[in-house]
Amino acid sequence: LFQYIWKHQGDSRSEAALFEAQAVLAFNLEPKEGIAYVRSRLGKQTDDEVGEWLALISTQKGGLDPTMLGNYFSRRDTMEVFKAFVRCLDFSGIDIVAALRLLFDTFKPGGEGQVITRI
Repeated sequence: LFQYIWKHQGDSRSEAALFEAQAVLAFNLEPKEGIAYVRSRLGKQTDDEVGEWLALISTQKGGLDPTMLGNYFSRRDTMEVFKAFVRCLDFSGIDIVAALRLLFDTFKPGGEGQVITRI
């Protein structure tokens, strides 16, 4: 379904832009499948590359659902992706409160206190 929507509403987009749009939509539907799509179609093989891509999309291009991103980061097996994501955020020149606001504006952590502690 999402391929059809992007194909017919984005005729002026390049193939790479269509793949990226499909990756965003796939991530918003099911983060694990979205990341698999990012790895296969966009060539982001390492956790660092995936984290950098997630940071780029969530902070500059938009489209990622912050709740789904938070759900993805709350899993234990995504810690390396999360670290790469955080490294891409610019915290220079701001205090800790502003830094936390910046971080939590990009995603919404869900779940228990253990998840938030891990983040």
